[in-house]
Amino acid sequence: MKEGTPLKEHLNELNFILMELCDIDVKMENEDLTIILLASLPPSYENFVSSLKATRCQKCLSPWKTGGRHSDAIT
Repeated sequence: MKEGTPLKEHLNELNFILMELCDIDVKMENEDLTIILLASLPPSYENFVSSLKATRCQKCLSPWKTGGRHSDAIT
């Protein structure tokens, strides 16, 4: 995404590409889609992306703090 492009326009374009992939039976996991979206954002979204990554990291670490299993953090 180019800096200054409206986010809605970018999401529409990304959704169009994903629909085309779906049409040819390419299956993608939600986590992969999230990574693609976050990686496609321009530098002005760096704080947003960092916050999401930190939140995700905390969710992954919390089961070990409470004695749970890692797989429980994914759900």
